[in-house]
Amino acid sequence: MRELIDAVVNAEDLGGLVEKVPTPMQGKSFSLEELRGTLERAGADPEAIDMDTIVSIFRPANVAPGKENIVSVFRNGKREFYQLDPDLYRAVTAADKEQMHTLVRALNFPVRILRSGIVNTLEFWLRNMFRDQFAAMINSRNGYIPYVDLIRGMYHVLGRTDTFTKFLAAGGAQGLRQSLDRRYLQHDLRNILATSMKDKTMNIMRNPLEAMRALSELSELGTRVGEFSKGIKKDSSVRGIKQAAVSARDLIDFGRAGTWGRDINKISAFWNAQLQGLDKTIRVFTNPRTAPKALAKALAVITAPTAALYYKNKDDPRYQELPQWDKDLFWHFWIGDTHFRVPIPFELGVAFKVVPERLLDYANGSDKPGDDQPFRDLGKTTWDTVNVLPEISALTPWIEAYSNKNFMGAPIVPRREEDLLPEEQAGPYTSNTAKLIARIPGINDNYLTDRVLGSPRKVDHIIRGYTGSLGQYATQLIDAATDAAGLTERPPRPTADLSDKPMTKAFIGSEFGGSTDSIDRFYERLDKLTEQQRRAERSGRYFEGAGELKYLQQIKKLISDTSKQIRAVQSDKNMTPQEKREEIRRLNLMANNFARMGLGLEDLEYEDVY
Repeated sequence: MRELIDAVVNAEDLGGLVEKVPTPMQGKSFSLEELRGTLERAGADPEAIDMDTIVSIFRPANVAPGKENIVSVFRNGKREFYQLDPDLYRAVTAADKEQMHTLVRALNFPVRILRSGIVNTLEFWLRNMFRDQFAAMINSRNGYIPYVDLIRGMYHVLGRTDTFTKFLAAGGAQGLRQSLDRRYLQHDLRNILATSMKDKTMNIMRNPLEAMRALSELSELGTRVGEFSKGIKKDSSVRGIKQAAVSARDLIDFGRAGTWGRDINKISAFWNAQLQGLDKTIRVFTNPRTAPKALAKALAVITAPTAALYYKNKDDPRYQELPQWDKDLFWHFWIGDTHFRVPIPFELGVAFKVVPERLLDYANGSDKPGDDQPFRDLGKTTWDTVNVLPEISALTPWIEAYSNKNFMGAPIVPRREEDLLPEEQAGPYTSNTAKLIARIPGINDNYLTDRVLGSPRKVDHIIRGYTGSLGQYATQLIDAATDAAGLTERPPRPTADLSDKPMTKAFIGSEFGGSTDSIDRFYERLDKLTEQQRRAERSGRYFEGAGELKYLQQIKKLISDTSKQIRAVQSDKNMTPQEKREEIRRLNLMANNFARMGLGLEDLEYEDVY
């Protein structure tokens, strides 16, 4: 604060923003009679003193009464008071932080739950730590080396070394994704990382949320301290330390927000994080001093691997049948039969992974129907990345459920289940909790509740939309408890794979099945022809695509019948989990081949995708 005051006072044309005010003096009066005991112990003769005398003393006060927008700083051990311009005062003190309107306070409650439910999970931690390394390397001013400098930074944090102390003193930790609570790093984390494996296990079991928050902050701090340590190696002077802290904080500064930004972030869970990521990318690539190095690094660590994986996957049906949004937002590769699904950086990924990949697809030609297939949904993917219009997180799960689109643009209820009754829209891993909610009497009597709460898949989506992955784990625990108590009875589920496990699903993708690229494009073609038919009927014109539309409608019924067979397998109480898995695989392949038949493509064989 003192440095800010000095900078404004010494700057030209900014003197009106800060004005020094006299140090207020606080007076106190008392009679000498009140000090009789003290005077006697000091050797004074009370009889020689007029004990009725009133004495007044004045000391510097801690506050300046009667004035607004006052801050105080210490200079040479003495407190000084300054009156700031109201806007500057709000900016540096976040004075209206707690002055939330009742409506904003209500909308902020689900935001805080959602952030906690998403951020405090192993999957988020692993994926985010992976993404952060790309951003740190490209945005770094000091030559950050992914993972190497992360580990070095973690060493400084856990050891509370002199480097970490300097980092904190210079303000490097003020731009974290979560507000940093020192207790997690100085107390709880040390307990979690106790020497005894038994102690570690017990601490994590007692404080799982604190453990996850500590790990998230540790990895983020490790990245920033790694950048800071490289900076002070170049220049360890006071100025160099300040510059290194700025560089560390500005890898992506999540604390960078004005009064309006903080208000918006109270009702939109990750709005500021998205805004700051986009802003940092623009600043780096529009700055002539940083753009060349950043471009070279982005091409090396994002575009080059993308090109290599494209040529490896372009003829693999398992990759080609992934939904377009999945191919856009993740790198995919297979080792044996294991499908690895690695998240791409957000803003950088669209520019240096998605666009080059689409261009490669265009250059190599596409056997998919439609001239725009190589660039299908590219505009939507780009818009979702650069769109910083805030959304009200308290309403988002309901809006997504009503429109049947999650935040990635994928359908919540697969297209092949849309013709089923809402209460039948469930998969093998839909929670019993969601199924019970969907069967509540009266849910189906109202169009809106039937369209949203009547579908178990959408109920699960709403639960996750408010509570993140932690809510999903909570419903799984509830299901297990009700099963153990004999309150519910579920048929055996198909054998699960690594993509269904809490930790491994961060980087392991699901196997072929469900929503595929062919099924998505089949329904897009069907919807397009249906709309064209309606327009032709309204205008009294002959519809040339009537034959194709009738053919696709017949295929749609075949796909729908296959979905009913899958539901029957899921509900079967006599089949083993492995038998269910194999039968559902066969039916998924059948449904996909029906869609390919409607698109004029060859069938896939079982060995092509499993």
